Amino acid sequence: MIAPAGKDSGCLIYAAFCDEEVTRLIEEAHQRVRKILSERRNVLDDLAHLLSQKESVPGEELRRMLGKTPAETAPPPGPA
Repeated sequence: MIAPAGKDSGCLIYAAFCDEEVTRLIEEAHQRVRKILSERRNVLDDLAHLLSQKESVPGEELRRMLGKTPAETAPPPGPA
């Protein structure tokens, strides 16, 4: 006989595992983002100041500020 949904302890264990894994992934991503933002704080401050003077910043200027070439900021190629 099949146990009704939500009554099977195996499902509960699996759900708890999934919750823990999602929490771990989110925490790791959060820490990576905080690290990147901290490392780039000066650039972000400069960008905020520039945007307070101008309405927009062209992509080339933004890439220069970030120290990246157009190839490094291009989206990955899509599926063929």
